[in-house]
Amino acid sequence: MQKILNRIIIIILSLWLVVYGASPLIVQAAGSISISPTSGIPGTTVTVTGTSFSVNETGIMITYDSVQVGPLISANSTGGFSAAITVPLSASGYHTIGASGSSANQTFTVTPVITVSPSNGGTGTSVTITGYGFGNGETGISVNYDGAAVASSITATAQGSWSSTVTIPASASGFRTITATGPSNTATTSFSVTPKIISNRASGAPGNSVTITGTGFSASETGITVTYDGTAVTTVPPSLSANAKGGWTATFVVPASPSGPHTIDSYGSSTLVSSVPELTFTTS
Repeated sequence: MQKILNRIIIIILSLWLVVYGASPLIVQAAGSISISPTSGIPGTTVTVTGTSFSVNETGIMITYDSVQVGPLISANSTGGFSAAITVPLSASGYHTIGASGSSANQTFTVTPVITVSPSNGGTGTSVTITGYGFGNGETGISVNYDGAAVASSITATAQGSWSSTVTIPASASGFRTITATGPSNTATTSFSVTPKIISNRASGAPGNSVTITGTGFSASETGITVTYDGTAVTTVPPSLSANAKGGWTATFVVPASPSGPHTIDSYGSSTLVSSVPELTFTTS
């Protein structure tokens, strides 16, 4: 009886070796990834580095919130890879970057940002302010220019983006601060104010009075001079200074000059004549 039992055990062991011993045990590579940087605004370039993937593994897909970003890639002979992706439009907060074929995931934090276009110009310029990376459908976003409200009641899209057009108010030359604030997010950028002059008339005869208004000069700037064909003219008032927001107004009488186009320009103690776009005045 014992011999029969031993023979049965030997047969079972032999069958087990045939079935399982001839087939190697397959182990799935446990890949992992790291990302750099780990936070930023939409449009940020992120480097995804993978390690411990299968040797020469192909068809690796990088995903952002489960959506493929960029082409499929392959691991090298050590199971590693490196790929660059661009963060798509997305709301502020945590988002998942992953690599297919493993449980490799990392978290990327989207932060808000605003842009202004154009980024420089004179007062009265119409600019478009665009926000990215704000909250999903965030409401009550307002825009301030040097602390004063210029836009309000803005609502972001599901991807956290929005846009608003505003007019640059009276302000002295230099960089002015634009801030967008919502219940959950705040972002800041700057606008560079440049000087300019405008005239109440573009043509006339010698002896006519012309009123020139300057904006975007330095705050409380002194020594402001108006020129006609490059020569300083007498103005009313005779001593010109800008106000706290870089603005001023003066009147002069067109001097004797032949008919045709002439130039009007201005400068001050800190504002160069080359930085002020000249005006054309035509005499008849």
